[in-house]
Amino acid sequence: MRDLEISYDGDIIKNIKFKRGKSIRPMWSTLESLSAEEMIFWVDRFDSLCPISCEWAVAQALENSAGIILSERLQFVRSIFTEMNRLVYLTTYLSETI
Repeated sequence: MRDLEISYDGDIIKNIKFKRGKSIRPMWSTLESLSAEEMIFWVDRFDSLCPISCEWAVAQALENSAGIILSERLQFVRSIFTEMNRLVYLTTYLSETI
């Protein structure tokens, strides 16, 4: 049994539905009502200092569930931007603790 239903229109993800976990993770109920594009923009509100990481976590989950394989170059670019975002977070955190 799959825990996720994804509907497509060509190569565009149109809708995603989670089949379980709503009682444990109520956020899934909210995400289920959003389109894939809205999900990515919505989750960056979880952590204002690391929105890139949050958005790419959802994007990667959607890509993995759809069987999309990214080029190695794109994976490197994502890693670089995620590390830059992490450094922004760390410098902001350290500046507030001093």
